[in-house]
Amino acid sequence: MTTSRFRLCPIPDGLADPAWLLSWYRGPCETLAASVEEARWLAAGRYTIAAQKDPRLASQVSPWLDSSLVAVEPVTADQGELSPGGVA
Repeated sequence: MTTSRFRLCPIPDGLADPAWLLSWYRGPCETLAASVEEARWLAAGRYTIAAQKDPRLASQVSPWLDSSLVAVEPVTADQGELSPGGVA
């Protein structure tokens, strides 16, 4: 399976969205993944807070999975080592 490097960048206008309460990190990251969707899931797995006491957040989805909150773009230049499935 071929992997590509992706950069995920939170969209500044979306940082006030309640979904961000589910993430302990709100900055850019990079990952090696087979697709944009896998890159989003890897970031969500790395940065999503596992349990929230606020019941209003039960219906929220990780912001890393929402294309209106996080932009994803392929990285073409080699910018250091990442193992497949790694998030940095």
